[in-house]
Amino acid sequence: MDRQADHSIKGFLYQFLLTVKTILTAKEHEIIVCEGIEDIDVKNGTIVNAIQCKYHESKENYTLSTVYKPILQMMSHYLENPMMSINYQLHAYFPKEEFGAKSLSEDDIKEIFKSKNKNFKPLIESIRGKVNVAEFLKRFKFQIGLSYDDLSDEIKELAESEGFVRQEIDNLIFPNLIYIISAISVKKNADDRQITKKQLIKLLRSNKKLLVNSWMTELKEFDKVIKNKRTLLSEGLNSRSRRRAFIFSRGLSEESDYIVNFIKELINKYYSHELCKYEPLFCFDLNADDYNKIRINLYENELVGWDGFVADKFIMSKFLLPPPITTMNNRIIKRDFHFKIINRINLDVLRSLMYDDYFIFMSDFNEIEINDSKKEIINLSNINYLNYIFQLRKGYEYD
Repeated sequence: MDRQADHSIKGFLYQFLLTVKTILTAKEHEIIVCEGIEDIDVKNGTIVNAIQCKYHESKENYTLSTVYKPILQMMSHYLENPMMSINYQLHAYFPKEEFGAKSLSEDDIKEIFKSKNKNFKPLIESIRGKVNVAEFLKRFKFQIGLSYDDLSDEIKELAESEGFVRQEIDNLIFPNLIYIISAISVKKNADDRQITKKQLIKLLRSNKKLLVNSWMTELKEFDKVIKNKRTLLSEGLNSRSRRRAFIFSRGLSEESDYIVNFIKELINKYYSHELCKYEPLFCFDLNADDYNKIRINLYENELVGWDGFVADKFIMSKFLLPPPITTMNNRIIKRDFHFKIINRINLDVLRSLMYDDYFIFMSDFNEIEINDSKKEIINLSNINYLNYIFQLRKGYEYD
């Protein structure tokens, strides 16, 4: 990962942390919107506090030029929405700046308007001479933010004040907070990006599973999180009497060679024993051509799947049949196939099957309702992490 991409991910992660803090410190009737007018909106009746978050890890000290863009954007929104009751807040982190409020004067705004940066020219021309700067500044606050570590510690203290114990916070609550907010932030429907403090606390109390996604790879606690996930899954994975479905995201599905190898090792580790009662199911999210390619790839790796197809037509009744087997002395000595395989277009078939565990490697799975106690969401895109979590490797370092 290049440095710019790394800083970008950390910026989003810092935004998620600030969102969590904002929710946990919100009043009961306040609604927090992720990715609303700004990165974080706090709605209190008709009044909105719109917060834009900036994380400047590589720029150690504050200079006015580093915040030209967000201030211009906020003034533009203020000018275009004169009837709305909106307060604007810029929350920015600089490593060597002290936490606390920072002032912005009319002279600072004049300095911003003098910028020769061609990227800002359209914004400046649309605002200068039209916006009431003095009135805007009455609605504007500038806050220098806490460091990542201090913000994380503050969130954990807030969680403690809600009755969670520290060990639970470190092992479950804190990573789940990041997961929940990152998942809400990418939802397309604006109403789905709203949450209250009460709703968030309820989600934390009702969910007893450790949720994992790619955002967490930048957490300083990630090593502990992924080790905990591996440990939590180990007992169930070692059971030979559980029915399991593995549902892959499009991104993972398209990594054909990696996924085929993952499936091969998974079958060798958990499904090669003669006492295994049930074959796994693997679901992909691919177009027809790519789905056929992965089926061929699996077959060429001596992995035979039961796909329910007759010629080019999917027959549900055929797919639902149990696998043909050869037995001796009540023991299975040969199966005609190793697993069942479907594409996402036929995922409705899961309504007719009963599984004990659903391992879901995607964020937008909504085709069927699955009891939370049976669902394991592992929304990680790197196969090395999956190999580690499922005990196919001793470590998760990149190849």
